[in-house]
Amino acid sequence: MLPSEEATEVVKDRQEKYDHPTVVYNRVALIWSAILGQPVKAYQVALCLAGLKLGREAGRHHWDNLVDLAGYANVCGMIVERNAPDDPFDAR
Repeated sequence: MLPSEEATEVVKDRQEKYDHPTVVYNRVALIWSAILGQPVKAYQVALCLAGLKLGREAGRHHWDNLVDLAGYANVCGMIVERNAPDDPFDAR
């Protein structure tokens, strides 16, 4: 199974357990906004988490880094599609 295929299953499982990624990542964005003292949007949370996985993978290969990276890309797309399909930079 490719990382992207495994990630699709993981994202689906998480959505069933927690809610649509937009809801969850908006919560995280509010928390990060308070911590950082500047607005953070849900899609930016997904991009930052993908950046974390890239940093880990650059240091040492682990399969779950690739799966998670694909999952965060999928989540970012889901957030943009649900909130602002015509302007991803306006996604909440």
